[in-house]
Amino acid sequence: MDFRYLKAFIATAENGSFSKAAEKLNIAQSAVSRQIRLLEDSIDQELILRSSKQLVLTPKGQEVLSLSRSFLNDIDHSLSDSSPKTIHVGIIHGLLESWFPEVIKTYYQNHQNNLSIQIASFQKLQERLSDGRYDIIFIPYNLQSDIVSSRLIFQESRKIASATPVVLEELSSQRWIIYNQEDLLLKLKLSPPKQMIEVNSITSMLRFVKDGLGVAVLPDHILKNEPNLHTIELPKHEQSAIYMATLNYAKLPEYIKDITEKIIASPPQAL
Repeated sequence: MDFRYLKAFIATAENGSFSKAAEKLNIAQSAVSRQIRLLEDSIDQELILRSSKQLVLTPKGQEVLSLSRSFLNDIDHSLSDSSPKTIHVGIIHGLLESWFPEVIKTYYQNHQNNLSIQIASFQKLQERLSDGRYDIIFIPYNLQSDIVSSRLIFQESRKIASATPVVLEELSSQRWIIYNQEDLLLKLKLSPPKQMIEVNSITSMLRFVKDGLGVAVLPDHILKNEPNLHTIELPKHEQSAIYMATLNYAKLPEYIKDITEKIIASPPQAL
């Protein structure tokens, strides 16, 4: 079926004449008649029986009319700025646990769109954004290409946290709670401890530290809400940059623009 001609068919069926349909669509009557004929040719079936006095829809015409109305209404609703959209977000696990929930909380004070949030590796985040499966991703590097651009959202500082006071020189005597094998604790020039817990969950790491199970490197914006924990500055470590990336739209869709502006206005230090 050639969908270009559906509006001419619907207008004719609803108004009962080619002339009224042409007036409604602001095109020539001959154009309306021709578009419907082309639509019928594309499906090799008659949709309208023509006579000198009236137009009658065939059973197939009635079926196509019903389906066409639903189809066009769905398209108009989907393209309408007022209809709720689903925003597809790709994010790394730590940011989803520690920072993004607060962004969502403030976003929903003024918006009604749906969110689909998925955790993925850096490579998958980049691939799925480029494929159009994500609207927004968060990554720890500046991603720029012909179809993707990114913007620095915040610089993340981290500290060593423990339930009881401890000094840097004594860290090797503590149990280490690490996120993965790239954890900053492992990059310190210290003897490894006898015991380690590896868990790729920021909230679990925080819970283990609070329960006195060991020491861990945690983001500053989490630790500021934990006044009972003791912290040590990490020696000579670089802050971690977090970028937000989107497709390179000539004009960013409003529903994406709304949430990106909220994200830009809500770095961890502002929460």
